[in-house]
Amino acid sequence: MSASEVRQAIARRCAAKVYVAPKRMGLWYMLAPLMRTYPNSDPADHTVMTMSMPHQMIYAPNLTDRNVGGAALPSPYPFIFEQGRKAI
Repeated sequence: MSASEVRQAIARRCAAKVYVAPKRMGLWYMLAPLMRTYPNSDPADHTVMTMSMPHQMIYAPNLTDRNVGGAALPSPYPFIFEQGRKAI
């Protein structure tokens, strides 16, 4: 499948309630003491950038900053990235 076909298949499955967000908060976390990425927009450039930026990412569907005592960015406090319900 192409990327477009995969996206359409996922959208159909979400609409058909095959994929649903949990009814209550759950945790899905990533601990990242070290991050490596390709920082350039040119796909042919394979320069790797390594950052020491420890952080946690927690999956908490349908929560807002207010639910976690966070504040709008920029903030040193917890925040929800792309908060609220999202359509595919």
